[in-house]
Amino acid sequence: MGAPLRIIDSALFIYFLIIAIAVPLIDGQTILPIDLYPKFLIELKSWFFKQIDHYLVFEMPYFYVGIAWFELLFQWPVALMCVYGIAAGKSWFSTTSLIYGSSFLTSLAAILAELIGSKRASDKLIRFYYPFLVFAVLSFARGLLPIFWHICINWQNSWAEPEEAGLDSWKVEDVKQLRSLIRFQGQSAIISVIQKINVMH
Repeated sequence: MGAPLRIIDSALFIYFLIIAIAVPLIDGQTILPIDLYPKFLIELKSWFFKQIDHYLVFEMPYFYVGIAWFELLFQWPVALMCVYGIAAGKSWFSTTSLIYGSSFLTSLAAILAELIGSKRASDKLIRFYYPFLVFAVLSFARGLLPIFWHICINWQNSWAEPEEAGLDSWKVEDVKQLRSLIRFQGQSAIISVIQKINVMH
């Protein structure tokens, strides 16, 4: 997976770094006391979301406030862990990436359902969420890659020539017969395999 994986991790590192900064400074204004923030940050957020007519930010329905709390208390710490995991080359990064991707996709599904279903959102507002959707899917897929790769390797090894495994000649022949049953007889091979195992034992 070499080079493609490094490219994906580099893109995710930049994304998670932005999230690590933006969530407490921008999104946090939705739920935290506004007195905690300098005036220029408050004005920056207000100006930006007015440009894309983000009515959820200004109306603050309960589900959106709940998502904001979830993002700050759960997704943001996971994003910080992802930043560290990529930078330090930690093996558990795929797990945190999977957790973040799946949770963020869930949040986006709720937001996009409201924006599209209500028909109140402008095209500009919906397009604003496209990059987040892409990175959520990328984060989720990055978490699954090691699992998928491990399955492929095990599958490939399971069909290696039995002679290479150092089996006795009679065992080699039995393994080949079992494989032939599985390959060409489909589901009916299960009964035949069980019977074959009973004979072998």
